[in-house]
Amino acid sequence: MEGCGAKNIFKRSVPPYVNKKMLEIGTSTGLVLLMIVLIIIVQIALPAGLRSTGFAMVVLLFIVAMGVVGIRLVDE
Repeated sequence: MEGCGAKNIFKRSVPPYVNKKMLEIGTSTGLVLLMIVLIIIVQIALPAGLRSTGFAMVVLLFIVAMGVVGIRLVDE
């Protein structure tokens, strides 16, 4: 596994002119805005019986996305 680069699949280097704290704030803000938009889409597009499932999927997606972003920021 060492040679195939499986450990560094999510790792990218941040350019030196980018402040890590600002990168964290920007990605967190973007993910929250994306979650709000997805909740609005679920509210508008899905029938009443499926809305709770849609909301649960949006929250699950948000949690996974925040975890991936957090892991990437810690590794750098």
